[in-house]
Amino acid sequence: MTSSPQPDTTIAPGQSETAETAEHARRMDALRDLQNLARDGGLDMDVLLDKRHYRGGPPA
Repeated sequence: MTSSPQPDTTIAPGQSETAETAEHARRMDALRDLQNLARDGGLDMDVLLDKRHYRGGPPA
């Protein structure tokens, strides 16, 4: 099993705490949606994580 990508939790300069909380919630929702897609077979994680095809590595 692969580890899930960690969301970017940086705050834009001048961003309010409320906006920060809302942005964090949106990112966590998006992460959960992607995890659910992967769990349900909607995303092939092996294909997504295989970087050989676009980095010029040997064929799989």
